[in-house]
Amino acid sequence: MINAHVDARVVVFVGPGQAELHKITLPELGPQDVLVEARASLISAGTERKFLMGSPVYPYYPGYSLVGQVLAVGDAVTRFRAGDRVSCVAAHASHCVAHEAFVLPIPHQVDDEAATFFHVGATALYAVRKAQIRLGEPVAILGQGLIGLLANRIASLTGALPVIGLCRNMDHYELARSFGADIVLDTRQSQYMSKILRGLSSGGPAAIIELTNSKDVVDLAVELIGLGGRIVLAGGGGRTFGTNVLDRLWRKGASLIGGFVTTSPFRSQMVWLDLSPGNSGPRLVRDESRRIPESPSTADDGSIFMQMMALGRIAVGPLISHRYGAKETPSAFQRLLQPGALAIILQWHSA
Repeated sequence: MINAHVDARVVVFVGPGQAELHKITLPELGPQDVLVEARASLISAGTERKFLMGSPVYPYYPGYSLVGQVLAVGDAVTRFRAGDRVSCVAAHASHCVAHEAFVLPIPHQVDDEAATFFHVGATALYAVRKAQIRLGEPVAILGQGLIGLLANRIASLTGALPVIGLCRNMDHYELARSFGADIVLDTRQSQYMSKILRGLSSGGPAAIIELTNSKDVVDLAVELIGLGGRIVLAGGGGRTFGTNVLDRLWRKGASLIGGFVTTSPFRSQMVWLDLSPGNSGPRLVRDESRRIPESPSTADDGSIFMQMMALGRIAVGPLISHRYGAKETPSAFQRLLQPGALAIILQWHSA
């Protein structure tokens, strides 16, 4: 064991609407752990606003997208060394100890702030992947928040034509257009929206990717989907729907697909039986170096998303609505409760 001997500042939700910065002592490093000093972390407005206002338990430690520099590694870590710049699934904190399975290298072309988008990018990529888009198919992205906007761009790169952004207000109209939406429609203008979508081939989109925190979106998606279409429920809210939803799906020959990112393993493992001569008997072997190409993990998607940024396919800078030093944590999370917040960067180097 390596004792981290580090006092970290960490964001804590202590009650509804209350975010504070507390000091904790980090645990010792296990053999496969990595000690990271944070440079920046991403506050995803939709998800973290939801937990700020109604976490199932307090204290709650928010965050899952941190970027920093490796300070030390456990004895069994081979993928990283001190000095490496990495992103990791970790709470908002000045330092963290993370298992190496939840740590990703960052391409040198991707700056710290952009790299904090690796997890929300993987979420959008997974949702689009579940929609099984074929070149030229019309696809609607229901919800134009942070992840919905990223999904616009990924769906466009995948070959969706047209990409249709659907939202309850037009606050992000220009962003939606700049991130690949060919058409942006206000769901409150239901008659106009329905007229436009019914004019598509098959009477509606071939796929609808839902990325909202709303509970009542299933009925809307079923109403709008085209014949034989696919609805991917990838948002983070609990779902409710009318009693005739299944009947309408049946009549349209449409599919309802669960697409929440946690249904995908963070890191893939190939598991097989080792029956080679000399063994005392069969044994299960796990090898993280082997991948199933048809089933990318969240880590794979996070790496792909960072490569897309490195190659200039996606530029996330316009999605950053605010930046705060870590000492301004209460103000940063209070900003979530006001209109206009999208992606907020906590800058830990200023703590």
